[in-house]
Amino acid sequence: DARVYNFIGATGGFKSGLLLNLMKQIKMYNKGRPHKDPTKRPTILFLSQENNIWETFLRIFGIFGTTENIKKFEPKEIMKILKNGGFCTVQDDMDIDIEFRYYGNMDISVPDIKGIVQELENSGKEVIIIIQDYIERLRPPAMGSEKRNQLADVSNQMHDLAIELDIPIITASQFNRDGVSIIEEAREKGNADIGKKVGTGNVSESFGMLKNFDMNISIVIEYDSQEERFYLSFRRLKFRGDDSTSIEYFLQPFMGKDSKIQLL
Repeated sequence: DARVYNFIGATGGFKSGLLLNLMKQIKMYNKGRPHKDPTKRPTILFLSQENNIWETFLRIFGIFGTTENIKKFEPKEIMKILKNGGFCTVQDDMDIDIEFRYYGNMDISVPDIKGIVQELENSGKEVIIIIQDYIERLRPPAMGSEKRNQLADVSNQMHDLAIELDIPIITASQFNRDGVSIIEEAREKGNADIGKKVGTGNVSESFGMLKNFDMNISIVIEYDSQEERFYLSFRRLKFRGDDSTSIEYFLQPFMGKDSKIQLL
């Protein structure tokens, strides 16, 4: 609680996919966990500003349902698959709900997010976590300032909001051009552990994000040709607090061969 977690990746580097996977895992594996107001339903607030609704729905189908092609199924079958996977209107009072909202680029600001949380509180839902995709899409307090200053301001607002609401906030940001070039060059050479080659110097635009956020983690899609399996590598770039028991680098496999949608 009261912390902001930032996942940093390349363009098309699975930032949105990771946030949706985390949304699923938070929902599925925290059922019945105590929260602040037992009279309200615990709710994940997911704010999508990166992909259109159809792209997001395809990802949700692959993450909550199956990695098979969605075109193989009729609409009723799709709904049944999603329901069985846990993406449905909840009935159990102990279950965690998902409030999923789509906004365009710069449509909302951090103060607007606070208003959405209050709106949900008034309707009987307690937001236990906010997942926002992704920080460069939020409207900064000063539109005319430089990009790096905008991101520093937004990240500072997000840090303050996490403390005020006393909940975790998860977001994502981009590597800069040098970071993307390092990843692409390493892939062309067939290198392993590409995620170890990018660091804090490859964070897009603003060092202020690294300073304001409690946890910054880089992510890179990796591939093992022998196993015919994709992995998502995670590297800890910054952790506020005692990191003596934390893992600095690891790779998490995707479900199924040659598939990169649902994390194991």
